[in-house]
Amino acid sequence: MWFFGKKAKKIKEEPKLERQIRLTGQTHTVEDEVLELAYDIDTAFKQVRSHAGEVELLSVYAPDKEHGSEADEPYVAIQDDDVPYCAIDEYNENGTVKDAIELTPLEGKFLFKAKMDYFKELMYFYAFERDEDVFNQAGLCVVYPKSMQGTEDEKELMQLLDRVAESFRSI
Repeated sequence: MWFFGKKAKKIKEEPKLERQIRLTGQTHTVEDEVLELAYDIDTAFKQVRSHAGEVELLSVYAPDKEHGSEADEPYVAIQDDDVPYCAIDEYNENGTVKDAIELTPLEGKFLFKAKMDYFKELMYFYAFERDEDVFNQAGLCVVYPKSMQGTEDEKELMQLLDRVAESFRSI
């Protein structure tokens, strides 16, 4: 059940059906290499093409729309801009990230998950490294307004990203 924003209406909670989850993916070509990154996400999020070079696989929260807009929030994406990139550097050097509001070390495909200030918003992300030219240090993240901090909506977004992270794959 989603309650983001003041315009959201309370709806009868229905069981989560498999048809409510869709695969979203994008292929990146770098010289002769084809890189595909994908994750599963709730259908309330719509895939949108980002015009920012450091944001890929952008899915915006737009439950009542056929298509989302790049400006819609909250959003889920893979980002390799300064915040996740520098956090990964700091974590690799010191085993911690001093500006993290929350930090949990992980094993496997992700180094850690963290919540940090992201300009005028918040970013909750899973940090990963790859031995590739593209997305060698990046975050699978959800970005949302600071006004959601400490709310049930924030908890739901963080749980959503936890499920997205479980399905994340790089081919």
